[in-house]
This record gives sequence, C-alpha cells and structure tokens, in this order.
Amino acid sequence: MLTVASAAQGTAISVAMDMTSGIIARFRTMAITRASVLTGHVLGSTIQTMLSLAVVIGVALGVGFRPTAGFVEWIAAIGMLAMVTRALTWLSVALGLVSKSVETASNSPTIVVLLPFLGSGFVPTDSMPTGLRWFADYQPFTPVIETLRGLLVGEPIGLNAAIAVGWCVGIALLGYLWARRLFNRRALGTTPNLDVVRMVLDPLTDQAGYAVDELELSVLWAGPVGETEAVLVSAALPSGAVVVLGGRGQLYADGTTRSFGDLLSLHPSGTAAQDLMLVMRCDVHEGEGPTPITSELVVLGPPGSVSFRLLGPSPAVEEPGNGRILSVQPVDGVTGVQALDAAGNMIAEEPVAGVQDISDAGDGPVN
Repeated sequence: MLTVASAAQGTAISVAMDMTSGIIARFRTMAITRASVLTGHVLGSTIQTMLSLAVVIGVALGVGFRPTAGFVEWIAAIGMLAMVTRALTWLSVALGLVSKSVETASNSPTIVVLLPFLGSGFVPTDSMPTGLRWFADYQPFTPVIETLRGLLVGEPIGLNAAIAVGWCVGIALLGYLWARRLFNRRALGTTPNLDVVRMVLDPLTDQAGYAVDELELSVLWAGPVGETEAVLVSAALPSGAVVVLGGRGQLYADGTTRSFGDLLSLHPSGTAAQDLMLVMRCDVHEGEGPTPITSELVVLGPPGSVSFRLLGPSPAVEEPGNGRILSVQPVDGVTGVQALDAAGNMIAEEPVAGVQDISDAGDGPVN
C-alpha cells in the first residue's frame, strides 16, 4: 500500500509539470480527445506502479515472506492492487490539476501517503485508542489491507472485499469527474462567464471615460488562464474607432471580484476586429503575491492562421495553433509573434502587447 500511495504522489507532480510546461497546449492542437491526455497519465502511472509492486513482492519473497495463496487468490490480489492503484491515480491526477505549482502538487497527496500508517497494516486496529480505532476501521486503506491479507495468507475476509471495491470505485469516479472538470476549465475557447467579462471590462473602459453599457461589445475570445478568466473583446467607440480590450478577472464564491487589465489597443474606424491579430500576456499570481507563479501567452491569429512563430528566443520557436488560437507557457523572452498560414508564409506579426492610453480616443492609434 505504501508503494501505491508513493506512486500517486509522483503522478500529481507529473501532471502539474505538464500543465505548467506548455506541452498541454501542443496536445490540444493534435487530433486527440481531451480525455486521452489524462487517460495516458493514468495508464502510464498504473503500469509503472504495478511493475513497482512486482519488485516489492519479489523482495518480500526473497526475505522470507511465504503466502499461502493459490492461483485464484493471486489473481484476485493482483486485481485488487490494480483497482486501488487506478483509483488513487485518478485522484492524484485531479490533485495535480488543481495545484497552482509543481511544489504544491508534491505536497497535495501527502494525506494519501499517511493513510496506510493509520490503518491495520502495521498493528491490529483493536489495539488502538478508541478514536483512532474508529478512524482506522472506516478509512479506505483498512478494508483493502484486510482483503489482501486474507487472499495472501488465508485470514478471514468477511465484508472487507466488498467495502474495498466500493471505496476503489468511489474514489476512481470522484477523481475522474474532478480531473475532467478541472482539465476542461483550462481548455481554450470556452463560453465566457458574462459576469467576469463585465467585471474585467469595467475598470478598462473607466480609463477611457466610457461605461460598459455605452459600448457595442463583441467577445473575440474567452477562456480560463490559471484560476482566472481571460477575455479579448472589441468595442465600437462613439467616435467610430474600434478598441480591443483584454484582461483577466476572478469571481469568488462570496461575490467579491478581482480584475487585471492587460491589453488596450485602438484601431481606425471601419476596422474589422475579427480580422485582427491579437497577442496578450497573462501573468498568473497566487493570492496577492507580486511575483507571478506562471505566465501564459494567448494569441488570436487572423483568419487563415495555422501556426505561430515566437520571436525573441534564438532560434525562433514555431508552435502549432488550435485553429486561430495559441496558448503557450512559458513566455519569458518572447517579444513578438508571427502568424503563419498552411504553407508556412507569414501573414501577420504583432509584438507582445502593452497598454495604450485611450482616454482621448479618436480614430487612433494612440500611444
């Protein structure tokens, strides 16, 4: 059980590393389902854990462990180990997705590693103090341990097998649904949360002296970046100029909000915002910390965009797009982005955007 729990910790770390390294953005451009990314983690971790268990059992046999199990009991024991491994792996995938950094992910599954010590694996629960005995009897690892002990050395199993299977199914289902929800939240192109869109735009339009309700808004793109919602919106000003506003915001459960303005760009009258190339850098902070824990570059390419070339690094890095969208981490050193068509020809180029002053917006652009 300690082998299974320790492997779960490694899974959470691996998932967190993938979510912060930019590899997930590349997977999203491939012709695979979203669930296959998570399923690959689970399958790989399950195989690795089962191989580790084989080594542990081999060492145990080498130092004198002599189980009384026959062929059927060994198959049942292997099946039970596979079930608990699959359940804890799905839970660890969710813990890796919910973690904001690799360091956090390394600590999240700690309770899973500690639970075997608080079960019947080392001492009978009858010898424990009342409160600890009650916890040990009803926590997930105890029925699994008792089932494996009964299968391998012939002790009574009773209802422990049914309870163990129930725990494994429940934990696996919880982990799968939680992981899928978290992963889909971080997928690009989701339907915008209108409350967050308004909350992000209010401070940006206030800088220009306009109210959100006075502008004709069109959402160009919206999607989650870290724990926040990012939006790119175009608006027609009373002067006829077109302004593109971008930002991030978070709407908390208690009704409070926090918003961050990232991009303001002004374009002449008659500009078709949907044909523009837009580049926005999103710095994700933990709490009120001044230093971002990660940064993500969100690019909306013009029609016909297939891939993007990141300028600044030497040599330049080319990334495939998810349609017209690119989201990539990390972004340090990137100064601009080129949009490429299917033949590899450049069709547009934009620098990583700063913030422009539109308080006196005319037909622009204004610096």
